[in-house]
Amino acid sequence: MTDINQQLVFTKDIAVRGDYSANYCFENADQVEEWFTNEWPKLQDTYADVKCTVDYLPGLKVGDRCQVYGEGSQYFTIEKLIKYSANRYGFILDSGWSEEVGKCY
Repeated sequence: MTDINQQLVFTKDIAVRGDYSANYCFENADQVEEWFTNEWPKLQDTYADVKCTVDYLPGLKVGDRCQVYGEGSQYFTIEKLIKYSANRYGFILDSGWSEEVGKCY
């Protein structure tokens, strides 16, 4: 994990499921289109069964409060943005845990 620009605000999420499972997040639709052009064919060539969905993200950023899917009604404060790999980001929450950006709302 690496520290990155804390001001990034993600508005799009691609959830890949099947023989490979991952979430990718993007700041805008142009980045999503570029990912589909350059990265999606590679995943399809590598894994026999992969599908994906594109969803909107709420545009959370460092300092915002959020909830996390699977954590009930508890709220957390986003303290830091981290990068796991290309287009895969997470938030460090005030609980001390990290969560993928796509799991926070």
